[in-house]
Amino acid sequence: MATRTVWQDLYTVLVDKTGSQTFSAHIAASTTDYAVAQVGIQGTGSAAGRFSMPLNDHPNFKAPSGTLETEQATGLATRRKSEYNIVQTGEAVQFNLPQNGDAYNTSLFFQLMFQTGFTQLSHSAMATAGMNIYQAAPYVSADTTYFAQFTRHMQPRSGTDSIDLVVRGGICHTMVVSAETGGVLTIEPTIYGGKWAQEDRSEQLGNAGAANPENSFANIVPLKFQDSTVAILDINYDNTQTITATFNNSSANVVDAAGGSVLTNANGFVDAVASTGVGIVLVEGSVSNDGIYNMDHFNDDHLTLASSNDGESTSFTDEVGTVGVKLTPAVWRVINSPSVSMTLGNNCQFNYYNDDVASDAIVGRLNVEGTFSMPFGTSNVGNNYMIDRFLAGQEFMLAWYWGQSGSTAHVASDYRLQPTGAALDRQKNDSAANDIQNYASFVVTARVTDYEVSGDNEMMIDVTFQGVKTFFADAFKAYFAVDATYLDRIV
Repeated sequence: MATRTVWQDLYTVLVDKTGSQTFSAHIAASTTDYAVAQVGIQGTGSAAGRFSMPLNDHPNFKAPSGTLETEQATGLATRRKSEYNIVQTGEAVQFNLPQNGDAYNTSLFFQLMFQTGFTQLSHSAMATAGMNIYQAAPYVSADTTYFAQFTRHMQPRSGTDSIDLVVRGGICHTMVVSAETGGVLTIEPTIYGGKWAQEDRSEQLGNAGAANPENSFANIVPLKFQDSTVAILDINYDNTQTITATFNNSSANVVDAAGGSVLTNANGFVDAVASTGVGIVLVEGSVSNDGIYNMDHFNDDHLTLASSNDGESTSFTDEVGTVGVKLTPAVWRVINSPSVSMTLGNNCQFNYYNDDVASDAIVGRLNVEGTFSMPFGTSNVGNNYMIDRFLAGQEFMLAWYWGQSGSTAHVASDYRLQPTGAALDRQKNDSAANDIQNYASFVVTARVTDYEVSGDNEMMIDVTFQGVKTFFADAFKAYFAVDATYLDRIV
């Protein structure tokens, strides 16, 4: 008998590309071939399919069954076989897939986690540069529509046994994204699968090119932590001004109809400057224009607004004399950080009812939490800044992203991978534009839930946070920009 080792195993993934698939249809399709029309880590549906995952561990795909033990009075000192029954437990197959992260594989698992909240965005400059942009945002429907098939190949091409492990109906239950000084982005998705099987998949190791899992690894460099930007939206709650607001869509402005002259430079209402992060304003209490905006200071009663919402269009709803609208100035602050970690969970479940086969899958309440550290002496948002936010119960926004549209960091322009003007063309430490097209961003509207002042040498503050929905932003969003030649995740 030939010895089999874990390093000989191959792990692959096939993803349903259509946004109208149901769980039962996915199971019935039972796709097995790694073909040009399939999508995995990469693939457009017509070319460039790549399906193999270079994992940092060797997870087992364990059958979701258990032993039902019932002690019975049988007159014997030992157990009878009737006291044990093997049953389907009515639980999903569960396993982790730890790996180094890039925009291609990370977007796959966010698609499987956010389901109907995973969409493609439109941005003319990025499209011209040959990139597709995807957004993962909180879903509003419990329905699932994206599923994956995972395979652990456990025998060589010459094998003929039904021992390869296949999990169908896979969706992402939990996702951890993290990185620290000197390392790369690591991701650890926890997959729940609806159907487990043992099959003979050895013939696929005889396929040509990328249709053979031995040759189907995507040649993508993981995202380096040193190339990421970590930024905090410093919200100046002390200078919130309450006005009677008139919004004009045609001129993209907000005017204090009461003429209170409170929108002054001294109060933080200044022209937006991308390189310094100033000139951000939060609007709260309007009829339908709440959100985050870039602003230009026209005068002390009049601001010109540019939408910081996703996409390129700047549009407002006309409002006249809305009383009690609050305007709060804010500034993007780029910080140094030795580590960032975020954990997301969608509490998905498979419904088995009175059967051993799941009938469908749904997603539950979305939870976002995490930690990051920064030097205690950080300018503007260091010292007791986070302590004050914790004590006051005030939110801030944290943006952790890869990608720049020029030689300097322009957070307000770039953190959603939809830059104002030119497309993203490099990572932070690149000396010139390149063709990397491997960008990712994680954005949390955060409330501090705990903090710790620590450090063996330099004093650090470690911040624990929870993602929360506010008037100006969702609790969490993720963005991915990839080469359209190699990846198209949505029909």
